[in-house]
Amino acid sequence: MLHHNFESSAVRIRNISSTGAMIQTDADVRVGSEPLLELSAAVAISATVQWAVGDQVGLSFHAPFDVDLLTHSMPSVSEGVKEDRWERLSLRELRVELEGFLKR
Repeated sequence: MLHHNFESSAVRIRNISSTGAMIQTDADVRVGSEPLLELSAAVAISATVQWAVGDQVGLSFHAPFDVDLLTHSMPSVSEGVKEDRWERLSLRELRVELEGFLKR
């Protein structure tokens, strides 16, 4: 879950490291905002949004994250989220998204 702007949104983590993560979400997340990424009831990480393109968002963690905490976790899709919602963009859709981003 991503907690931001007084709301919570389901996310899919596309990759994660000790310094940041790339997530996928339908939520409108602004660059520069400081959400809280909740990985479990016991693990939450504060971050800054570095970039957002389409439904992809890049987060930079405020403090190093111990990725070993994920060793014994079982990945799952948040409750109420349909699996087909997380389909990847086609190459054409990605090109359109990136063209708009790169022109700015």
